[in-house]
Amino acid sequence: MHHAQVDVTSEAATNPEISVSGFEAHAGDENGVEDIIVEDADEIDDEIWSTPPIPYTGQTFDNKKEARQFYNMYTKRIGFSIRTGTTRLTATTREQRKVTYVCNKEGRGRKAKEDKANDESDEDESIEEISEQEDNNDGAGKKRKKLDGGKKRKREKMQHTNCKAKLVLNLIGEHWQVTDFISEHNHDLILKPSLKKFLRSHKGIPQAEKEFIILLHGCNLTTGRIMQLMNEFYGSAQVVPYVGKDVSNFRSTIRRREKYKDMQETLDYCIELEAEDPEFFYKVKLDDRNRVESLFWVDGAARHAYIESYHDCVSFDATYMTNMYDMPCAPFIGINAHGQTFQLGCAFIRDEKTPSYKWLFETFLMAMKGKAPLNIITDQDGAMRNAIASVFPNANHRNCRWHIMDKFSSTIGPILEEDEELNEDFKECVNHTVTPAEFEEKWAAMLTKHHLEGNVHFQRLYAIKSSFVPAYYMHCFFPFLQSTQRSEGFNAVLKKDVNPNMSILHFVRQYQKIQEKCLVAEEGQEFKTDDREQRRWSKYPIERHAASVYTKNLFYRFSKEFEKTAEYDVKLAGEFQYLLVPNNTTVYGYGKREYLVTAIEGDNSYFCECSKFDRDGILCCHILKIMTRKTLWFSVLSTSFAELAAEGCLSNERYTIMQRHIKEMRSEISAIKERKKAKKQKMSNTPALDPAIGDAQLTTSGIANAAAATASGDNGVPPSIATNAGSMEAVGNPPRSNVKGRKKEKRLKNGMNAEPKRKNKCRLCKSTEHNAARCPMKEDERGLDLGSVTAQ
Repeated sequence: MHHAQVDVTSEAATNPEISVSGFEAHAGDENGVEDIIVEDADEIDDEIWSTPPIPYTGQTFDNKKEARQFYNMYTKRIGFSIRTGTTRLTATTREQRKVTYVCNKEGRGRKAKEDKANDESDEDESIEEISEQEDNNDGAGKKRKKLDGGKKRKREKMQHTNCKAKLVLNLIGEHWQVTDFISEHNHDLILKPSLKKFLRSHKGIPQAEKEFIILLHGCNLTTGRIMQLMNEFYGSAQVVPYVGKDVSNFRSTIRRREKYKDMQETLDYCIELEAEDPEFFYKVKLDDRNRVESLFWVDGAARHAYIESYHDCVSFDATYMTNMYDMPCAPFIGINAHGQTFQLGCAFIRDEKTPSYKWLFETFLMAMKGKAPLNIITDQDGAMRNAIASVFPNANHRNCRWHIMDKFSSTIGPILEEDEELNEDFKECVNHTVTPAEFEEKWAAMLTKHHLEGNVHFQRLYAIKSSFVPAYYMHCFFPFLQSTQRSEGFNAVLKKDVNPNMSILHFVRQYQKIQEKCLVAEEGQEFKTDDREQRRWSKYPIERHAASVYTKNLFYRFSKEFEKTAEYDVKLAGEFQYLLVPNNTTVYGYGKREYLVTAIEGDNSYFCECSKFDRDGILCCHILKIMTRKTLWFSVLSTSFAELAAEGCLSNERYTIMQRHIKEMRSEISAIKERKKAKKQKMSNTPALDPAIGDAQLTTSGIANAAAATASGDNGVPPSIATNAGSMEAVGNPPRSNVKGRKKEKRLKNGMNAEPKRKNKCRLCKSTEHNAARCPMKEDERGLDLGSVTAQ
C-alpha cells in the first residue's frame, strides 16, 4: 500500500512561505456541539506549498474521506475547486465502489441538475447577509428566508468551461485506489492565496477553530468581533482561510441544533447546576401538551442572601427581546450591603396575566422558605399588582415613578414646559412633600394657583398618587430607589449577552455568568471595606464611628450627606424640636423646604420628618446637623467655663460669685429636666416620635442593621423542585408568546420629570437643526489665534 503523506512540520520549517495556523484543539465543549462538522470543511491547516504532492494512478488510501482530503488539499494549492461528479454502487449491498471528483468548472452548465448544483455552491459573498428565522408557531418549523423585506434572493451562476480535470477512485479490496487522474485544465487557475478561500470545496473552518468559535459564541460575541479576533490571530484578514459568512453559517448551525431540544437541555443543565450546588432551586410548569409554560430558577448563594439579609426590598420587572420564543423574562433584583445590584432569581413566563405572575410569586416564596419581601417596587402593570396583592399581601408595593411620569409626559409635559413656575411647584409637590396630608395641601394649592382644577390629566395623575408619590412611602425601606432602575440596569447588562434569537439554554448560561460577576464584585467591595481606610469629610467622632459601621459604598453616601450639614442653619422650634433652614436656595435631594427634627436628650433618640433613615438606612443631614451642633455647644461651654474657673480662683470674692451662679444654674437646669421628664411621659404613647438611633454617637446597631438589612431566621432552604419530574424527557419547547411589552426598537427612553423630549441644541449657536460639529460658526472658531484659545 502506498500513501501520499506530507510532513507539514518539516515542510513549514524549511519553507518560509508556509503560514501555519496557531490554533490547537480546545478541550471540552461548553455548548455540547462538538459533533457539528461542516461537510466540506478542510480539516488541514491552511498552508501555502511551493511544491505540492501530485496524485498519481495506483495511489491508495485507507478510506474515501482520506482520499478526498488529500485531493482537495492538492487542488487548493493548485488553485481550483472540486465537487463529486459521479458515483457507482454495488448491485448487492448498494455501497459505493466508485467515485469521481471533477473540477468545479466541468460541464457546460446546460443541465438543470448542474444549474441547481451551481446555484447552491456558487453564491456571491458580496450580497447582503440573509436573515433566517424559523416560524415557531407552526409545528412543521418551516424556514423563512428574507432579504430586504421579502425580495427574492440573488444568486450568480458559475462559468462552466467543460474542464476535464478529475480524479477517479475505485474500491479495490479494502482500499480506495486512484484509477484515473487528469491534471490539465482549460481555464485560468486561482494563484493568489488570499482568493483561494472563496473556492467552494475550500470553504469551511478548521475543527480547532470551530471549537474556539463555539467558545466565543457562548460569550455572545458578534460575528464581526469574532472575525476581528481571527484577523489578529492570523495577522491579516487576507490570510484567514474563511470569511465572516462562514462563521455566521456555522453559528446558525449551532443555534439550530440548540433549538430542537432547547428546553430539555435547559432542564438537564439545571440538573447539572443542582449537582454542583445542592441549594440550587428550579421549578418548571408544563401545559396540557407537555410544553414549558413557565420556568423559575435561583442559585443557592442568592437564596441564602435573601433569606438572611436582603428580603427588605425587591425590585421586579418583566423584560422582552431576550429569547427566540418571545417569552417575557422576569428577574428578581435586590440590593446588598454595598449598595450593589444582586440577582435573587429569574423566570420565564408565557404571558403577563395574573395566573402566570401568581404562579411565579408562589414559586419564589417556595424557594425562599416562605419569606415574602417587605417592600417591592414594580412597573404599573395591573396583572402584576393583582398577583402581588394575592401572594404578598403584607408587602409595601409601590410603582416605578419614572414609568408613571413617562406615561404622562405627552399630556402633562407640554403644560409644565409652558409655565416654569408651575413646573417648579409640581416638582416640589411630588418630590419634596413628606406626609400625605402635606401632599394633599400642596396639590390643591397648586391646582388653584394655576387654575387647573378641571384638568383631566392632572386628575388622572392624582387618582394614582398613592402608588408612586414618595410621601406615601416615607417610612418604607426602599434604599436609594424611586424607580425600577435596578431592574432596568440589570436588563441592560443582560441584553449585552443575549438577543431575541437566543435559546433559553443560552440565556440561563449567560445569567449564571452575570451572577458570578456580581459575586466577584461584592467580594471586591468586601475587601476594600476591610482593607482600605475610609476618607472622612470631617473630624467629628460620629463620622469616624460611621466609617467603622458602614461598608465603603454606603459610607461614601453617608459622607455626602454629612457635607450637606453645612447648607442648613438651625432654629429652635420648641422643646425637643429644631427647624433646619437652608442657607442657600436649594439643597440637592431635599429642595427648598425646611425640615423639623425632634431630639429627646434623655433617650438620645432623633427623628426627622424627611425619614431618610427609615427609607435608605443612613442618617440624614438634618439629624447629623443637630448632633454636630450639640458637640459644638459642649466644646464652647467647656472652653468658657475653663476660662471662668481660671479667673474665679484668684480671690475669695470671685470664688463666692462663681459658686452662687453655679448653684443657680444647677437649680434651673434641674427644673428643665423635670419639665422634660413630665412631657416625655405624656408623649410616650405618641407614634409621631420614632427613636431611630440609640445615642448621639451612633453606638447602637441601628445603622449596621439598616445598612446590611439583616434579619434573624433559619438558614435552611428547601430542596429544588421540578414539576412533572417523571416526564422531563418528553418536555417540549414553548410556543412563541404574544407579549404586551415593548416591540423591537420602539421603547421610550426619557420622561423622568414628565416633560416632553427636547431636541439637542448646538452649543455654539443654540440651533436644533445641527450639532456643534456641523455648525457654520465652527469655521470661525477654527480661525481663532491659538494663543488666545490657550489663554481662555
